[in-house]
Amino acid sequence: MAKNTLSVWSEANYLTNESQAKNKLRDFLKKWFFRQIDGKFIIPGEMSVKSFTKWNIPIHDIVYLPNVVSTNVFNTNKVVDKNNEMPVFFLVARLEENIKGIKNFMDAIGTDNLRKIILKIAGTGSSYDDYLKYIRDNNLENHVKLLGNLSQEQIGEEYKNADVFLLPSFSDPSPLSIVEAISSGLPVFVSDRCGNHFETVSEGKNGYVFDPSNHTEIRNKFNLLMNRKEHWKEFSQISLQLAEENFNPNIVVRKFISSYE
Repeated sequence: MAKNTLSVWSEANYLTNESQAKNKLRDFLKKWFFRQIDGKFIIPGEMSVKSFTKWNIPIHDIVYLPNVVSTNVFNTNKVVDKNNEMPVFFLVARLEENIKGIKNFMDAIGTDNLRKIILKIAGTGSSYDDYLKYIRDNNLENHVKLLGNLSQEQIGEEYKNADVFLLPSFSDPSPLSIVEAISSGLPVFVSDRCGNHFETVSEGKNGYVFDPSNHTEIRNKFNLLMNRKEHWKEFSQISLQLAEENFNPNIVVRKFISSYE
């Protein structure tokens, strides 16, 4: 291997649960490993640059290779009119509260605000029963829907029928679901722990980013989003533009290949 150039792909995100946990051995090995790289640093986006800087690990020859999605499923190419009686927020995630923070989000905005929307949640996991109990205890059956596991095609249909995409994660390196959402033309309301929020959210233009540990900020930005419903079509257009600029598979692959030519 000493005769070859070594490149690395890294989804570095200093805000994940694992990265924030103290571990001196891990940190030492991480710095040692990345300092051996004499080729390219292949990363998904700005969060990785910020993470390496925070970790005091110098990187060079940066090549961006973000996660991309199937445009056959997650692509509208236009802003779609919605006829929902109440705003539909759609969330697709593994149901693990310490990672995805769904109950934390519901607590933050409160039951009165939950009754102003329909929140559809796709996925399963160890927190499913806890969420079901929360829904029943607060009489939210008409407003919070647990959809279970859905196929890719079914998820694509949910994006088309939703008004807003939600992802309130405590820990999320670079989630594909946000890319799916903006590729489907949805406004977005997501946690700043989601690594690719820099490339998927233009604050106040296609949605909002919030700190999942700050309930006041979550509630205030939720209210701001709801008060700007008349702008959601404009938000949708910006989402489609960001998807085309940052996540078009043909453009991403072409740029990646050209970096090695």
